[in-house]
Amino acid sequence: PLNNRRDDIPYLAKYFLDKINNEKKQNKEILESTALLLQKMDWKGNIRELEHCITFLECMSSGKFLDESLLKERKPISFEVNNSTDYTAFQSTKDLQEKNLIITALEKAGSISGAAKFLEMSRSTLRDKIKKFRIEITKTTDQEKINE
Repeated sequence: PLNNRRDDIPYLAKYFLDKINNEKKQNKEILESTALLLQKMDWKGNIRELEHCITFLECMSSGKFLDESLLKERKPISFEVNNSTDYTAFQSTKDLQEKNLIITALEKAGSISGAAKFLEMSRSTLRDKIKKFRIEITKTTDQEKINE
């Protein structure tokens, strides 16, 4: 568990961000304060949870540095997969997080095309997810609007 390897968290976070930077040919950075905050957070999951968190921060941060204020909105996933009820709870939590990420991307990008690019998925995949999560979008002359 990541909670047992807190000293590794800043290095892992930098590794994941470097990987994203190389893929996107950009140069975002993690502030030391953000790395310390990540180190203090409760990580119920494993290293993939941290990787998803860094991907989310990179995706939602508009400046050169990861926006640590986004971590305040992050709800840690707390579950144990022992039976189908736990799996259902996990899936519901995962779906809710994905829906919120899509809504945030749509609001930030202002369009489905922009959000798809932002989330690094095809427009058709994003449209399928919008339909799955019943996210309502109304078109105006200048941009698409998100209705929750």
